[in-house]
Amino acid sequence: MSAAARRPRMRGINDPAPGWAVLSYAALAFWAFVVLFPLYWLAVTSLKLPIQVNDGPDYLPGIDFDPSLHAWRYIFVDLFVDTARPYMNTVVAALCSSVLALVFGSMAAYGLSRLSYRPRIATIASFMRSEILFEGTRMRLCLPRSTARTRSPVRS
Repeated sequence: MSAAARRPRMRGINDPAPGWAVLSYAALAFWAFVVLFPLYWLAVTSLKLPIQVNDGPDYLPGIDFDPSLHAWRYIFVDLFVDTARPYMNTVVAALCSSVLALVFGSMAAYGLSRLSYRPRIATIASFMRSEILFEGTRMRLCLPRSTARTRSPVRS
């Protein structure tokens, strides 16, 4: 037999061993549960009456409790004016800030794509040093006066 036939096949990142594949899928399933269960809990709780929320945890609508849309009706029918105005303010602010970020980001990207820049380690290090020093100064300025100095003696 040749040396190539005896050598085990190298596995790549996209072709893990079966044990590692099972372990990675178990970790991904656990993380999906951690991320998605609070969203499920939120949706299920929105279908409960206030007294059912106080009674304790019930997980399955239609089996553990009778679902109700009273909370959604209260928000979108009874309090529509109070709900719609803040929502529209949020939508307008998000759209305006997104458009501004896109415009300024596009201009910056165009300028950076045309610039030929060879970074120097000394320049990067001095920038990082100044940022670290500035952050420390900013933190000292933001501290309340009571923590910045010791308690002064009481004068009578």
